[in-house]
Amino acid sequence: MGLIIENNTIRLEFSGGFSSATFDLTKQLEINAPEPIPDMTLGYVDFYYNGNHQFIVQIQNNKLFFEDYTPNDPTLYFTQLPGISQNLTQPISINLGYETIYTPSTDSTVLDPLCYQYKYDDRNRMAEKKLPGKQWEFIIYDKLDRPVATGPAFTPYGGTDIGWLITEYDVFGRVAKTGWKQMTVDANNRYTNQSSINSSGTPFTLSQNEVLTENYYDDYTFAGAPTLPNDVEGQTLATNVKGLPTGTWVRVLDTPGSSTAETSYTLYDDRYRPVRTYTTNLLGGYTQVDTKLDWAGKVDYTLTTHQYNSGATPVTVKDMYTYTYQDRLLLHKQQINQLPEQLISKNTYDELGQLVSKKVGGDDVITGTASLQKIDYAYNVRGWLKSINDINDLATENDLFAFKINYNDFTSSGTNDTAPNALYNGNISATYWRTANDNVLRKYNYSYDELNRLTNADYLKPEATSSVNSYWENMTYDKNGNIQTLKRNGDLDADNFAIEVDDLTYTYHNQNKNQLVKVFDASNHPFGLKDDSDGINDTDDDFTYDANGNMTSDANKGITNITYNHLNLPVEITFGTSAKIGYLYSAAGQKVQKHVISFVSYLNTATDYLQGFQYTGAKLSFFPHAEGYVNVTQPTKSGANAYNYVFNYTDHLGNIRLSYAKGAGTVPVIMEENHYYPFGLKHTKYNSDTYDFIVTNSQSGDGYYVGIDPVAAGSRKLYQMKYNGKEYQDELGLNWYDYGARNYDSALGRWMNIDPLAEQSRKWTPYNYAMDNPIYFIDPDGMAVEEYSWGTRYTGEEAQSFFGQLQASISSSNETPKRGNDEEEEEQGDPKNLKSVDKTGEKVLEAKKTFFGKLWGSLQKREWTDPETGLVYQVNADGTISGLRPLYGLGVLGYANVGASSIKLLSLVKGDSKLFKLAQETFNGNKTLTREANSLIEQLSKGNMNPGIGTKNIFKNIFEARSSGGARVYFRKIGDTVEILAYSNKANQQTVINQLMKIWK
Repeated sequence: MGLIIENNTIRLEFSGGFSSATFDLTKQLEINAPEPIPDMTLGYVDFYYNGNHQFIVQIQNNKLFFEDYTPNDPTLYFTQLPGISQNLTQPISINLGYETIYTPSTDSTVLDPLCYQYKYDDRNRMAEKKLPGKQWEFIIYDKLDRPVATGPAFTPYGGTDIGWLITEYDVFGRVAKTGWKQMTVDANNRYTNQSSINSSGTPFTLSQNEVLTENYYDDYTFAGAPTLPNDVEGQTLATNVKGLPTGTWVRVLDTPGSSTAETSYTLYDDRYRPVRTYTTNLLGGYTQVDTKLDWAGKVDYTLTTHQYNSGATPVTVKDMYTYTYQDRLLLHKQQINQLPEQLISKNTYDELGQLVSKKVGGDDVITGTASLQKIDYAYNVRGWLKSINDINDLATENDLFAFKINYNDFTSSGTNDTAPNALYNGNISATYWRTANDNVLRKYNYSYDELNRLTNADYLKPEATSSVNSYWENMTYDKNGNIQTLKRNGDLDADNFAIEVDDLTYTYHNQNKNQLVKVFDASNHPFGLKDDSDGINDTDDDFTYDANGNMTSDANKGITNITYNHLNLPVEITFGTSAKIGYLYSAAGQKVQKHVISFVSYLNTATDYLQGFQYTGAKLSFFPHAEGYVNVTQPTKSGANAYNYVFNYTDHLGNIRLSYAKGAGTVPVIMEENHYYPFGLKHTKYNSDTYDFIVTNSQSGDGYYVGIDPVAAGSRKLYQMKYNGKEYQDELGLNWYDYGARNYDSALGRWMNIDPLAEQSRKWTPYNYAMDNPIYFIDPDGMAVEEYSWGTRYTGEEAQSFFGQLQASISSSNETPKRGNDEEEEEQGDPKNLKSVDKTGEKVLEAKKTFFGKLWGSLQKREWTDPETGLVYQVNADGTISGLRPLYGLGVLGYANVGASSIKLLSLVKGDSKLFKLAQETFNGNKTLTREANSLIEQLSKGNMNPGIGTKNIFKNIFEARSSGGARVYFRKIGDTVEILAYSNKANQQTVINQLMKIWK
């Protein structure tokens, strides 16, 4: 018997032929010696052997991780029986606490609902995988180890038919086509088809009706391609575009066999920067965006031309930008058709590059003096956002909204203001807000558990004589992050009385323990969650799910069935025989149409989503701009569209809190006000209900409409962007937020579908929202959690990142893409392009002479670009090189000290635009991958050629270094130089490997 530590796991080895048991405790534990667990500060663990092949794990004083804890029997037993092998990626009892006594086995009733399972073929390629609560998935590869088929996948048109998602590549390894082919999908079928491919068979040939998308490269000879104009906005166009993407064809998934599709193309200037994109829509119209770039690649202006269908009058929108000398965005103005220009924003920055004020809206597009609002921002010494305007003074600058964030500090804002717990880890301890509607200061105090999960939100009116927690919210969770109970007050903003609107108890499936099957509301109040659509508190399950973990029915809302497509997006939601909602998507998952039908109220509405322009009943309703949206009506004397600019106040999470527009003269009028519980449910019975406006008519002539009319009782606004800036779908009582990849129910605080990237957050239920901390985290597209933005800063690393993203939207990178013979020469890996870059100690800049210059130079390294190689180096205060900056921007992976250790590092990522882009996509905003990749590179620099969890020879002399969290670093060693070739994560490593094989073939 022995204990082995590997990769933050503890493996107990037994003698006598017994199998080993593995437990993930992130701590080496001595046998018969109790040890504290660092991340479980309330508990201790004892491992000891009792002579009967049992190890006893004793947990003391720790209710957090083990729900079966009792003071009289604080013991969990793990029995290892002869001949039974344990092979779990997540030890159930230790991490989840669902079983008091567990016999390790291969029982699928234990593995399937709670474990991440993987199987590999004889080439060590992942062939099968199973996520918790989801059916087995299968992967088939071609002879170059590229995935060519994955499944099972539902039919793209919605329904229960199953097939394979197919990928076809061109001769250069680029994705040429994707499609869906109806076939049997199981382990045997996977093996049969894989064997066929290994024997040069072609089991997955796509017919044209099965093709979902096509990608075009190198030229403009595809169907729907344009005849090249001479220029775009005065910019000469490139005619030789070999190696560049030129167009796409994406099927619109209306009916099988339909040829309806969106065709797009991209034109490049003579520096190979995209300057025109053109996309058709399903109705026969198009959206074209022309971009005028300056010599450095910054956007001077964009000209968007949009047409609903072939017979409609086009709308043109011109966005114009000016910048400071530091390349910070200074002024953004916009013009619709030939109407007067409108100010979108004029920005002011401090010496650190932080945005400190912004003038928004109005006709003054030069100085912004007559702007509708001047918005001020303040930050703490860490650069974290502290306030938007002044919560104690709206009147001085006629502010409509103010917002404040507390972290570890507290300053009382009234006699009834209660201090929150001071937090030093970045969690938000309190938020305040005030609006001009009623000038009442309101706030939330937040509490968290030891896992940073939000547990309590106390609602206060700091300036009131008393407060009764009118919009309080309280949550408890299980070990996997599923909400167990949720309580809310609401529906009344009084100072002496609060109404309990939700007292929810969540029940989960007895085997699929992450799947919610029942919610019981003890409050029986209609606000919040409406428990059981028939008004009866029955004991039947409320929710059902399909094999992919998608919710298919909700008895509380009267939803009897939901059908999904190949991307697990809802195609049709049926409310018994009375109503339904239908969605139409492109094959890429973009929603293009929504159809709501009620057979009871005779409701029949169609909404078109056309590249940002939203139509209702074939009439343009609105389109977005950078600070809000343009509301469109057709009430003018000539019948032409009238345009009204609406601007949004948003908080740190992107929640739209207040919308306003120009009223009489330059006085702004509040159009709408919304405030939210932490998990996104809207507050009611104060300003959000009493102030709700919409443009309905005009007595003026054509042009911008400036009159505002109140919404009639019961009317519904067409602009439904609310929480996180996402579309609130309230039709037929659905009440979901559409995030793109998934739909979210703010009354429940859960998603309706399994996370498409669940493997990146294995410690949490795949249905969790924002890791149970919605005050700190956001989920921009329903796939991956991100930290909220601390503030807007256009300098240093933040500036590089921001403008990198801006330019990436119009250019694959700041570098000129290689083409023709130049590309061929580079792809061969010519040694003359792999020069030694060890310039440590060379003086390349003037030395800092003043005390403060030397001090700052030691804290903030300068940079120097080698004009010969284009590589960027870090420079000391004395002007000498101290290290190479690998990667891109300011080095997401930090600086590598060239020459300081036994191995020299040579970064080749910047030498290839495709690898440059892949690296950006891999590490942008992902701190875990950044940290782990840093560690791999550091180990390589110290001469450890087997860092992390080991290396794998990809081909020739190129190796892949791997971390346990999924970071990948590709390198080759020549002499005493380690060449860093590329970076990746586990999810897109094959794409990177394909590019490497192409370069070093």
